[in-house]
Parts: sequence; structure tokens; C-alpha cells
Amino acid sequence: MDAQKLAANNPASPPEMLASLSQDEDYEIRFGVARNPSTPPYILTILAQDENDMVRWMVARNASTPTEAFAILINDKVSGVRRGVQQNPSYSASA
Repeated sequence: MDAQKLAANNPASPPEMLASLSQDEDYEIRFGVARNPSTPPYILTILAQDENDMVRWMVARNASTPTEAFAILINDKVSGVRRGVQQNPSYSASA
């Protein structure tokens, strides 16, 4: 795994680095940022609108995802993304 993918998945990565990686062309790097429990809520909200279904799905499943992102994802065109929101304990708590 290359350094960018490792950083994207590392909970110890600084928020500034995760913000930069969230804009990477490689969806696998954005996926790692979307999965990272340390990704700041504002970045997860941006990634909730990502062009890649898998990135949005991972945001839907992240326990750190904020209410604003759930509001976007619950109406996603992909049923798996919507299901990810519904299965996220954080969504249940905020609903």
C-alpha cells in the first residue's frame, strides 16, 4: 500500500492531511478518508457528495458522519448508500 493510502486510513493522520487526501483523483484514497474515524465532519459532508458510489457508501457507514451528511446520503440514488445510512448507529441516534 502506498503512503497516501496508508495516510488516508490512519486515524493519527492530521486533519489537514485528510482534507488534502479527500480531494485526490484516486477514489481508493478518498475511500480511505471516508472510512477514517478521525476524518473531520466537514470533510465527510463534502465526501457525501462524491462522484464515486463506494466513497459515499463508506461515508454513510462512518460513525463520525454528521447529520448534515446523512441528510444528503439518505436520498442517494444508490440503495446501498441509503442502506448504509440506515444501518449506521450514529444515524439512528440523530434521527
